Amino acid sequence: MIVAGKRDAPGAVLWIATAATLAWVVFQTTIFMGRWPGETLPESPLDVMGGWWIASWVHLLLLTILVWRLRASRWRLSIAGVVLILAAAARIAVVLNTHPAPVDDMWRYLHDGQTLLAGRSPYASAPAELSPDDAPMPELLPRINNPELATIYQPGSQLVFTAVMALRVEGWDPWGDRTWRLAMVGFDLLVVVMLLWRMKFVGRTAAWALLYAWHPLPIAKIAGSGHQDVVGIGFMIAGLLCCEAVWRRRDAWAFGGGVTLALAAAIKPYVLLVVMPAAWFLRRARPILIAAAAGAITLMGLYLPFALSETGLNRMIETGSFFNEHGNFNGSLHALLLWFTDSRSITDGGTAVLLLATITAVTWSCMRRARREGLWLAATGSLLAGLLLASIVHPWYVLWALAPLPLVCAVEVRRRFLTGPVAFGVWWLAATIPLTYVVHLSDMPYRVPGWVLAVEYGPIYAAMVLAVCAAIARGAKARS
Repeated sequence: MIVAGKRDAPGAVLWIATAATLAWVVFQTTIFMGRWPGETLPESPLDVMGGWWIASWVHLLLLTILVWRLRASRWRLSIAGVVLILAAAARIAVVLNTHPAPVDDMWRYLHDGQTLLAGRSPYASAPAELSPDDAPMPELLPRINNPELATIYQPGSQLVFTAVMALRVEGWDPWGDRTWRLAMVGFDLLVVVMLLWRMKFVGRTAAWALLYAWHPLPIAKIAGSGHQDVVGIGFMIAGLLCCEAVWRRRDAWAFGGGVTLALAAAIKPYVLLVVMPAAWFLRRARPILIAAAAGAITLMGLYLPFALSETGLNRMIETGSFFNEHGNFNGSLHALLLWFTDSRSITDGGTAVLLLATITAVTWSCMRRARREGLWLAATGSLLAGLLLASIVHPWYVLWALAPLPLVCAVEVRRRFLTGPVAFGVWWLAATIPLTYVVHLSDMPYRVPGWVLAVEYGPIYAAMVLAVCAAIARGAKARS
């Protein structure tokens, strides 16, 4: 039983949120996620997806009410234990009782890992170029998406794929999907532990971690679909924590920050968006040089063995170029600029310049306002800017910005909680981006409808406009 004082009593809200989480997991495992992709659902797909959306929104609303009610609480091991235990139980229940759905990226992970285990580079050929005799697991070939393209996943990811597949017990898990998803759940729980540890360190209630630990999106996308992004997210959080330690004049931690951020970049280069906030936070030349040298050495150690192999990294670069030139899904500003200019090169260049300017402005503003605590706000704002300017935004991409959200809200609670544009933007996008799965409900083109884009992005841009107007008004009032 969790005991608290009058000011911070969890009361019935905690147990309602716990019951809602358990009910959501049961719904997830029995209706939506319980079948192989392509199998007939027991009801119409719209009924199933609609029920899942409503259940997820109700669940998320209850979590948000809970953390608001507990905002003044002290950090308590009892609450932290409840957060971690239920987070683990929910994820493991989804892994053991479902098949991965509705996306199929995981089959490429397993194929790449088995290829490297067999002693061949996963960058050497595309799955469609392999005969059943040449494929390490020929039964996976029909399930891999874009089989005509070589893998796009980075060397850091390839090592993770291989390590996990080496642990697979064929008799228990012939496909390897359970082994893989359990491993991703392990990384995800490490993220939750790091969030809880940071809350304890700064004296905030452990309940803030609920905004990630019990959130429907990471449970569905990591435990349910097995996306590898959580590995990079874990390294990113660890890297930013190391950068925070440098604040206390412990420059040796800059080495750990450089290594872990480089490992995250070797999983997904998207994490490079937090490099400017991290460097700005370190500020002094010595820790910046230590972090840069450690990161460069780590990246060389990961990429050089593949680059110097007989096939090199050319096929991976070709696949990345293909998606960069032709990939469009659920973008907002990028899609708008592309429609206006009708030129992919101009649009890509314009969004790159705008992204750099936005990250610089966000970093400067956050660090100027809250020197130490501004690191998490600046990093999350930079990740959100990357999502708003990207040409492809899948639901699991949002996890990169969602993971540090509890740390941002814990800082901002004394001022605005979710009314800040960064915190609100991430919270809203994570809540609404599952609507993009409407593309799976019919034979319509693989394009997100306009009404979904309006629901996803409209309130976020409105909040940003209001924040800019409020800042201008405050500046004018201060000058008068």
